[in-house]
Amino acid sequence: MNRIEKGAAAELHELIENGVLKGRKIFFMGNIVNVYKFMQELETECYSVCGMVDNDTKKAGRYDIEGYEFEIHDPMDFFAFSKEEIALIIYSERFWCEMREQMIREGYQEGINLFILEGVSEQKKIAYIKKAWDILEEYKQKYGEDVFCYLFYGPIGDNYLFAGYIEEYNRKHGITNFVCIGTGATRKICEIYGFGQIDTLDRESIVAIEYLYMFLGDSLKNVHILPIWDWAFHFNRDCMRLNPRFSFMDTYIYYTYGLDDKSVLNPPKFDYDLEMVASVFSDKHLIPKKTVVLSPFAYSIPFQPPESFWKRLGKGLLDNGYSLAINVDPSPMHEKDEQNFIEGAQTVSFLLKEGMDFLKMAGYFIGMRSGLCDVLWNAECKKIILYPAVREIDYERHRCDMQFGSLEIMYGARDVREIEFDIKRKEDTLYWNNVADDILKGVLG
Repeated sequence: MNRIEKGAAAELHELIENGVLKGRKIFFMGNIVNVYKFMQELETECYSVCGMVDNDTKKAGRYDIEGYEFEIHDPMDFFAFSKEEIALIIYSERFWCEMREQMIREGYQEGINLFILEGVSEQKKIAYIKKAWDILEEYKQKYGEDVFCYLFYGPIGDNYLFAGYIEEYNRKHGITNFVCIGTGATRKICEIYGFGQIDTLDRESIVAIEYLYMFLGDSLKNVHILPIWDWAFHFNRDCMRLNPRFSFMDTYIYYTYGLDDKSVLNPPKFDYDLEMVASVFSDKHLIPKKTVVLSPFAYSIPFQPPESFWKRLGKGLLDNGYSLAINVDPSPMHEKDEQNFIEGAQTVSFLLKEGMDFLKMAGYFIGMRSGLCDVLWNAECKKIILYPAVREIDYERHRCDMQFGSLEIMYGARDVREIEFDIKRKEDTLYWNNVADDILKGVLG
């Protein structure tokens, strides 16, 4: 166990010793890999472990990890249980605060039927502050006393928009020496923007810098925290950010950077290599200008079409002489979730810097509204983007509807058709067949 797991295990044993779990139906929320050992341990001590709760409804059902079987419940099934009989234990280094708020809004009470492992104690906050101070001092030694730090966090699309306004912000504030710090997604984006100074941090180090900001406030002069709405913060929730009157782009221009509406999003510096892309097309037997790239994976959208929709669409395209490619992320984080499930389709994994050339040669792109759409919004191809038609939106948490994130509204994208689908008809086969057929007609003209 690492230090965090040892701390969480100690807190779990404290719950056991205090007797608060006795006679309860025990559920966990968090990363499967992190919590299944705790579930095993409780079962060996004869506690009633009912499994996990996961907001990703696709994961619902029986699950097996290293020979240990358990049930994953979607939230609606979980909420059907009586709160008086439940003990929900949250263990998630990244999302514990978000999960906690979700359950408190549903009526769960911390310390009664809701328990957080490795929640941030006062001692841990102090340790975070010290850790962050040391990190920033190291940057001064490495990059110079005047270095300005842009702290990134979030998925690809957020990182793309963070990076797109840095030059404008630098001009406004006279910044000439800066470093971009964040995750692996940050590095991917900043490399295509050509930023020379990039540093990758783990999530705990990012949270540490956020706590330093909460402690020092505006006196922390050399750091700009770009995801100011991050869930690590216990205050300053951005209520305006998800207001129906604002678009996704507005949140970055006004809220993150404090720029005016004349500010220009700077484009990335893509590496153009048509010969390399042509070799991939040749190896995969893809037809230039008559290949449809499908991108059915989007982790920021909880309501997604069924696989049967993509399979019908894919078959229709193949039957009409088009070649088909599914873009997947081969990284260990996503390799289990992103699989080619369409017979006759080729699997591709192009890098972000190669995306513009790949889509230009393909001719067509059909996908969920993911961060990849932000990066490649102006690719020279016909684009069809799918959005959930969400009308009742929890604005405090997330928005993924077309009104908020439309590529046409945000970027003025051309050659794009944007389609909303009805999330309440997920099990309606006829509905999804009609949506697939309508898209097929649009491609065929």
